[in-house]
Amino acid sequence: MQLHGYLAFPTSSELIKNVHEAGYKAHHLHAQYKLFPVPEEQLEAFFDIKVKKEKICLSVGDPYKEKVQNLCHEISIIAQSIGAINTIYFREGKLIGHNTEFLGIKKAIQKEIDLEDKNIVIIGANSLARAAIYAGLMSGGNVTILDSDIEKSKKLSKIFSCDFGTFEDYKRSFFDVVIHTATVDTGEDSFFEEKHFHKNQVVLDCNFHEKETDFIKIAEAAGATIVLGEDFFLVQAYEQFNFFTGKDAPREVMKKEYEENVV
Repeated sequence: MQLHGYLAFPTSSELIKNVHEAGYKAHHLHAQYKLFPVPEEQLEAFFDIKVKKEKICLSVGDPYKEKVQNLCHEISIIAQSIGAINTIYFREGKLIGHNTEFLGIKKAIQKEIDLEDKNIVIIGANSLARAAIYAGLMSGGNVTILDSDIEKSKKLSKIFSCDFGTFEDYKRSFFDVVIHTATVDTGEDSFFEEKHFHKNQVVLDCNFHEKETDFIKIAEAAGATIVLGEDFFLVQAYEQFNFFTGKDAPREVMKKEYEENVV
């Protein structure tokens, strides 16, 4: 049996598990997707004793996207450039680290707007922000990273050579594209009001655990074009499925499973 799973701590996600397993059933695969809420002090042992010996492919969540880099045999050029891994798979006995999140963000947004020469703001200087910045820069956009903690946004700005600031700086600038990178509710959305958005913007909220977040509702009320976290999540999940199984993801099946799990 192929064994795959979601590595994160302390949170876990039945949603991710259900979406992947729906794909396995569609392909009649002898595979299982498990949740691995591994504490950080056990991370290295988990890889040595479990992952490498049993050849477990992994979706990687916080806080491990940056920390697993030293535990892989090889890292893709894309993941190296981003500095974060959300996908680990085996090829020829080697553990490969990759990142599919940047593609999820890029494809989700480009359904609505070409990012070249656009002013793009990333809200939240976290590991997913790395993928968002990379997607924006590789598409020819002008990227600014904002966070309530200016030291966090400053750190990423130095790595990617982009502008940075705090949420207050959002009020003083004009952005064509807004990417909110928190995949769960962080409570910081209360800073943003309808007046902070406009009808010529494209807004993506990467929170895929809710169909329509408060952040999206506010932006939508201002007339912005909305891209849901669903679009981002499914694209990166399809890519993971391909790497894990070597088969094309059954997109309609996985999408249906997602929609049945999220309200």
